[in-house]
Amino acid sequence: MGFDARSHTGLYQNKSFGFEVIVPRGLRCTGASPPAPAHGCRIQLATKTNSEIWIDAQFDANGNRDPIEEMTRGELNKLSPIVLSRQRAAHLVPGAVEVKLAYIEASGIARERVVFIFKRILKDGLSVDYVLYLDSRKIGIESKFVASFRFSELSAG
Repeated sequence: MGFDARSHTGLYQNKSFGFEVIVPRGLRCTGASPPAPAHGCRIQLATKTNSEIWIDAQFDANGNRDPIEEMTRGELNKLSPIVLSRQRAAHLVPGAVEVKLAYIEASGIARERVVFIFKRILKDGLSVDYVLYLDSRKIGIESKFVASFRFSELSAG
């Protein structure tokens, strides 16, 4: 997925998927290049270490999608992830789950990733999965970003 100049500072609102987060001061959150829909955005914290924060949202038409399972067998599968822990994170959003993963990058560097997963059931039975990836060691920035997550109104259409 390519990223373009579609960047955000301050409050990032995503009306397509009904959420908002506050981008930490001095940083930019960039979104996917058109014509991709605006599922979320990422904040590049350090290019040398590939540290980033990334928020992504997906509709789940059947209501049975498991983002944790998809994450560990899908894109991250090539990195041989190991689930270190899985716990509830209801202090953020009711039903939220925090997962800590360890994996080896293609370059051979061992990394950890913290992932927060939220599910929101909509009136028509459709649901939205929100996945917040944290690859950084900048705990202060991460915790403020995660704590700023809020559900908001979805736009019609």
